[in-house]
Amino acid sequence: MSVIKETGSLPWQKKAMNYVFSSNEKTNSHWMGPYRKQIIDYVASSLVDSKENSWVTVKLNVKEHFKKFLDLDLVEIDGVAIMTDTDNTKQKAVSYYKNIYFSN
Repeated sequence: MSVIKETGSLPWQKKAMNYVFSSNEKTNSHWMGPYRKQIIDYVASSLVDSKENSWVTVKLNVKEHFKKFLDLDLVEIDGVAIMTDTDNTKQKAVSYYKNIYFSN
């Protein structure tokens, strides 16, 4: 899931937290996006820490992450994107999403 905040009027003036599932990185690992330093990839869940074929519940503090990793005091967001892919690994991916919400 990507959470996006526009920081200016130009299309590239955005900061984003990409919350990812990983088959090989530990939960809570993070790194700068490979193409832009305004994007952080953050492992929200991982097979390293959980079982395959089981429901995983993830609760994250998006506001805290934007401040900590992107130095931005977040009041509101401008976009959310949810998708499933395999990051060019040519592996098969199946995902189910349920009860996604934001709260204070």
